[in-house]
Amino acid sequence: MDFKKFVLTKPEYWILFVLLIVLVVFSILSQGTWGEDDVGHYMFAKMSWNHPRLFLDLWARPGYTILASSFAQFGLLGVELMNAVLCVLTSYMAFLVVKKLKFKRPYLVIILLGLQPLFFFVSLSALTEILGAFLLTLSLWLYLKGKFTWTVVSLLALCSVRIEAILFYILFAIFMVVKKRRSIIPIIILPAIIYVVGIFVFGNLNWLFVYPNSFDTSVALHFRSPVTIFIYLAGMVFAMGVVVIPFFTIGFFRNFKKLLLINISILIMIFFLSIIYWLNSSVNGTLKYVALVSPLIAIVSLGGFNNFFDKRFKRTDFLFLALFIIEFILLYKMISLKLFFHLWHEVAFSVIIFGIIILILIVFKLVLAKNKKLKNSLILLFIILIIIQLFASGKFPINTTSEQRLLIEAHDWLEENNLSQRDWYYAHTYVPYIAHHDPWDVNYDSFVLGGDYFFKREKNFTSGSIVIWEPRMFYFEAKIHKRFFEDNEYEMIKSFEPKIYESVYDGTKLEVLIFERIS
Repeated sequence: MDFKKFVLTKPEYWILFVLLIVLVVFSILSQGTWGEDDVGHYMFAKMSWNHPRLFLDLWARPGYTILASSFAQFGLLGVELMNAVLCVLTSYMAFLVVKKLKFKRPYLVIILLGLQPLFFFVSLSALTEILGAFLLTLSLWLYLKGKFTWTVVSLLALCSVRIEAILFYILFAIFMVVKKRRSIIPIIILPAIIYVVGIFVFGNLNWLFVYPNSFDTSVALHFRSPVTIFIYLAGMVFAMGVVVIPFFTIGFFRNFKKLLLINISILIMIFFLSIIYWLNSSVNGTLKYVALVSPLIAIVSLGGFNNFFDKRFKRTDFLFLALFIIEFILLYKMISLKLFFHLWHEVAFSVIIFGIIILILIVFKLVLAKNKKLKNSLILLFIILIIIQLFASGKFPINTTSEQRLLIEAHDWLEENNLSQRDWYYAHTYVPYIAHHDPWDVNYDSFVLGGDYFFKREKNFTSGSIVIWEPRMFYFEAKIHKRFFEDNEYEMIKSFEPKIYESVYDGTKLEVLIFERIS
């Protein structure tokens, strides 16, 4: 085989291969994790073989747990490698989609997706969004191929991985019915039939969201500042990367009708996440949820990339200038509200890079657009900028966070002081991970998964029991303040805090406190 010819004619395959190698290397080198959800999904998957009921846990996502359970038996790295493979498969599915759409340079979508800052980061984790992104892209490809029955099957699988995928299910269903495929209606309404049956089986109108999920699912509406409704729009700078923003904007407006289903899917996701964050103060606004539509963002961006380099100039092509100005204003406001504050240096870096990109694009489009050699050189330059943008953040390989280091210190202290045989109670999933502990042990449930769940059991805690309190999960998720332990039959025997003051969410001090039950 002529290797040079293969590389030039089938670039998508070697790009996918290189992407897989890079992901595997960074997965092996990474010492930390994305956060509590990352380790949480791993723990559910790993322990599901010992506790089969965990396969049906709604928070853990049944579809994901079933797939990841085998990989989880090899440790967290096993699940991370699974996600690395899923990232490559998703990139390949995106490639098939753009080929079906007859886009030029289809291989570039692999780079636009695989090296998308958010998607690359999440691919090094055990989070469910990567599997969700794969199933969403698969559903889109099946839809474009006209295989509507299999599209429904794929979307149902997606709903078992990400609850919010119900939005995509409804959207795709509308598009399929509009295409006059009424024969698909009985299959489309199947989930509704299952839901109604579930109401009678479990005797609960809300059974889908409370059974068999072990977490406290009560929600209290608490409106945040109105400007926070734009948190996900502002966060797109970090999600897709500043290099891609111009091309995404061009593709979004130029190809809105052609990519109607894709564009509406992106809008629905951003709108849904923004509204949920604005209404519910217990939602932390993490960008990881956006990774679900990262393949769609990459597809739209490739369309814009081709539009810019291959078609005549339009004034609307520079709408990205207005978008970036809006993004920057929103980011500045979010930083003033202590949201994204820890990313201010990335904002500054993005502004500088964006200024350079604007200059290059304007000069090329207005002066040098007819020079084919320059066009190819400029395309290569943008690929290099995408790579630089990804790794200039210094996030890879992933290191342990301050919170994780404090929990490791607390665990080591408990071990050194012969307290490892006591009953431990904790809300953070990182604790059982570092302690190699089964939180669903039949002798006692050590996970604190919600206030009501905790207080029903707390009175039965034995003397000498250990509570490992930290603000992120114990306070914000389980709604149990440290004052409860300070004011009741507990004694704080040790505290851990970072050398430099840090806070979580709304400014609450980051610390890990060890309490002992004294009666």
